[in-house]
Amino acid sequence: MLPSFLTLYLADSDGQRRTLLARTTEGLAVGTVLSAAFGGVFVLAGLIVSAGLRFVLDVVPWLALVIGVALTIVGVAMVLGRHVGFGATASVGPSATA
Repeated sequence: MLPSFLTLYLADSDGQRRTLLARTTEGLAVGTVLSAAFGGVFVLAGLIVSAGLRFVLDVVPWLALVIGVALTIVGVAMVLGRHVGFGATASVGPSATA
């Protein structure tokens, strides 16, 4: 997913041509932040478990089941032609204004 996100984020949608160095620097910065966030999720999960909250391990299979069912429902709705979207996704990408 990282290459797709970088393509979306770094696309030339504003019509201005950026230098190779600028695009490379921005791509490396975005990739570093995304990689750190991805690793941070696993560090946080490890800290929670090691802090003695082992009951969380008993909840994970049920949480996974609920997420799986929800994704199945969303997938079926999309196959049937429904548009499933979230308002927060409008702010993602290079054309978003901050």
